[in-house]
Amino acid sequence: MLVEFWTRGCEPCRELRRRLRQLAERHADVCIVVAVDADEQPEAVDRHAVRVFPTLAFFKHGRELHRLKGGALPESTLRLLYEPL
Repeated sequence: MLVEFWTRGCEPCRELRRRLRQLAERHADVCIVVAVDADEQPEAVDRHAVRVFPTLAFFKHGRELHRLKGGALPESTLRLLYEPL
């Protein structure tokens, strides 16, 4: 699962959201993308100690495996969605 923490006023967040929607559509069988709007869900942002937007957190079986800060989504990072735990 990929959790995207974003805010509405963040341009890199909006661009990344478009890429993640495409990713989720193409790989719906293995990729779950959850978007967390920091303005509407500040408790989730606090619980995960997110301070930079956008932030992507990769989870497998409820455990955070990797975190990316900023707007980049390297192709090599996408492998985390497909690797077995």
